[in-house]
Amino acid sequence: MTKNYFRGIMPTKIVNHGPVTEWRWSTDNPLMPEPYWTSCFLLDGLLVDSGPPAGADDLRAFASGLPSEQRITRCFLTHAHEDHAGGGKMLHVEFEIPIYAPEKAAKFMAEGYTYPDYRQLAWGDQLLPTLAIPLDSGSITTRSGEYSLDLFPMPGHAPCLVALLDRVHQLAFVGDAVLPKYRALFGGACSIQEDIQQIHASIHRLHDETEGMEALEIFIAGHGLVEGRAFLQDKLDEIETLHHQSHELSDLGLDERKILKKMFNGESFIATFSRGELSRLNLLKSLLSWPIS
Repeated sequence: MTKNYFRGIMPTKIVNHGPVTEWRWSTDNPLMPEPYWTSCFLLDGLLVDSGPPAGADDLRAFASGLPSEQRITRCFLTHAHEDHAGGGKMLHVEFEIPIYAPEKAAKFMAEGYTYPDYRQLAWGDQLLPTLAIPLDSGSITTRSGEYSLDLFPMPGHAPCLVALLDRVHQLAFVGDAVLPKYRALFGGACSIQEDIQQIHASIHRLHDETEGMEALEIFIAGHGLVEGRAFLQDKLDEIETLHHQSHELSDLGLDERKILKKMFNGESFIATFSRGELSRLNLLKSLLSWPIS
């Protein structure tokens, strides 16, 4: 059961990006220091991700309000984290929409799960058992057949994360596989286990795979549309700079606290809020465990 403080007070945003409609959601929980957004993206009847459990009522209203020619006919979940998979059960049970997910994610979601209280403040109490059709390779098409999106594994943020890539229309739906900035949130001691070396490798693969797609449109959960393949190179450069800087400071004999101060001006408040499960220290440890080649 969703806690009462989520009911009727959640801010939602609808943003149109050409053929793609972004449904963006964040809790208005007064205990949260600031809004923390997640997104679903609707393309010709295909919904990519389904928001958090606490957003299910708002997602229901969104789905119900769509005109018949825009209705959701299938849903693909990029990975099993609750802010992406939380509305899947509602869509399947109430709208009879088939839910697809990477095999590892589908197995995880089939049992449902709970998560720490600080994440409950943002996303709701728990992810209920959700039936998803395993889909790890090949492609998924939209309602009209105009768009065909290849499944593109991008582990790092989550081992099961799979992005969608339409090579003809130059569209990429990456979930959390690519972020606008690598600074504050990084999981290393909880069910969000991130690996910066894997993240870099996944972005590198997408960058290579999209060579020639200079008009590439990249859709990032909670952040919307980023235009241009050059963004991927910017992320690679950013991560590589952090990687080399962390090792240079470590080689000078600085401890982790001093490295955090020099690189990030200290730890994020989120580290305290999450009791260290999400922190800049986790990012630093991941950077240092990645050898310099």
